[in-house]
Amino acid sequence: MQKGLYERIIDEALANELAALDLAAQREDLDAGDSHTILAEHLTDLIAGALRRLPSSQRVQHQRELVNRIIELLAAYDPDALHGAHIPEKMERLLAVYALPAEPIRPETPISETSLLTGTRLDPSLLSQLKQELATADRVDILCSFIKWGGISLLKDALEEFTQRPDTRLRIVTTSYMGATDLQAVKALAELPNTEVKVSYDVHRTRLHAKAYLFERKTGFSTAYIGSANLSRPALTEGLEWTVKVTQYADRPIWEKVLATFETYWQDPEFEVFEEERLRQALQRESGQGATDAALPVFELRPYQFQEEVLEALANDRLAAAPPHRQLVVAATGTGKTMIAAFDYRRFVSEQGGQYPPLLVVAHRREILQQTLHTFRAVLRDQNFGALLDGSSDPGSSRHLFATVQTLHRRQLPAQWDDDAFQYVLIDETHRSAAVSYQGILDNLKPTVLLGLTATPERTDGEDVLRYFDDRIVSEIRLPD
Repeated sequence: MQKGLYERIIDEALANELAALDLAAQREDLDAGDSHTILAEHLTDLIAGALRRLPSSQRVQHQRELVNRIIELLAAYDPDALHGAHIPEKMERLLAVYALPAEPIRPETPISETSLLTGTRLDPSLLSQLKQELATADRVDILCSFIKWGGISLLKDALEEFTQRPDTRLRIVTTSYMGATDLQAVKALAELPNTEVKVSYDVHRTRLHAKAYLFERKTGFSTAYIGSANLSRPALTEGLEWTVKVTQYADRPIWEKVLATFETYWQDPEFEVFEEERLRQALQRESGQGATDAALPVFELRPYQFQEEVLEALANDRLAAAPPHRQLVVAATGTGKTMIAAFDYRRFVSEQGGQYPPLLVVAHRREILQQTLHTFRAVLRDQNFGALLDGSSDPGSSRHLFATVQTLHRRQLPAQWDDDAFQYVLIDETHRSAAVSYQGILDNLKPTVLLGLTATPERTDGEDVLRYFDDRIVSEIRLPD
């Protein structure tokens, strides 16, 4: 035997094997509370093996005879419960009870066994399975962090058909976290008959990251899909999302826990009934497109002394030469690079007579942009300033954009803008700027001020980022070793 962990019933064969080992064995007595389950699992393996090893000639009939003998033995202990359990000579399996003429649609994956969908060509798509499950479910509960219109549009017909059937119910729990949910998608769901939608409107505290799709059936063959897939087009179609299909028939304790946990979320005060305007405001706050109720600082923010030295270096550098100014600041993590940029832009605003000059802030991750946007708003004391531009947020004609480099590159926006569309351009994590996705920005735009921020200007691939900043570093804050 291999050293390690086990959860096996100790039968005679295993007991003899353990006795021959020069190793310790951790054991426990069976508890009456779950001994029936443990012993049944042991029997399941034994019976399946015996049925599989029966002679191939008339194997099915031999299997029936063996199963009936086992049932007879069990009936001696529990005759009432096993009355009528014997299998007749013609062995069949019931798949559905339905009204003529059309047979019901079945999922490709079993409704009596656990299965795994991996998003590869070897497995059916999650989208196909959700559609097929909707065709025969009595109640559906959906739990996911984000709901996108692309995902809902793929399921629209199946959801409409399900909710229009009598005695059905659709419940959905989602969030406004990160502004990723599409209002249009949630509104479309809420307008379906026999449908209820609850939302967490707290964009900062949301704990919900689970994704689950529950299909309840009065037949006792309910199913749940649990995994990483939100209601979005990529997740439901070509995304490499892993999803475990749990069945009530094979995994009753897990199914009951899934059902109870959803019910707990449904009753949790954090998740409130969908209100269109309230969700719109929450999504706008998180995506940076609207006003926010986040508190402004009571006092005007001021830079630390070491930050002030960087700001003075930037100001003096601009006085020493005519624009355009291409300036690189190296500031170690923890020294407040973003605060330095916000303070510098505030000074630039003052130099422009108090009007906000067109601003473009570029970073590679939405989370960085959200933090940067909040910092700029705090320093400027204007909670309506700026807007996010990424794959899930499009502020339209805003002149103060906080954009992901991926969105700018994919939509080829720099090539569509006038070269002087922005007076102030900030590139965060500038050591990435030699990448192709950044070059369109740096080559096409000619701002008055191009400010680059980085904790390290050295790229591991040897590409030179200094060439975009006149081959020099204006100011540097490095922490001592």
